[in-house]
Amino acid sequence: MQEDVSMKPYDNVLVVDDEPHAVRVLSMILKQEGYRVLESTTVDRAIDIIRNNDVHAVITDIKMPEKDGFTLLNTSRTMFRICRSFF
Repeated sequence: MQEDVSMKPYDNVLVVDDEPHAVRVLSMILKQEGYRVLESTTVDRAIDIIRNNDVHAVITDIKMPEKDGFTLLNTSRTMFRICRSFF
């Protein structure tokens, strides 16, 4: 049996990118599709958001200053049980 990984409108999506314009554009698109969007421009802030919110998916840039998107995905998978990563 194949697992259904589709999301329903209003699921919480975290968008992480060190470029604020990229965050705003992607957030706008996701909101138009019915998702609740949480935003961050740093990995540390993203981890705080995950810690304090019910996040269903993370969309992240990989190359960022200080900590990269792989660090965020690994941390979110081990600390918060967000276990799906798509590349």
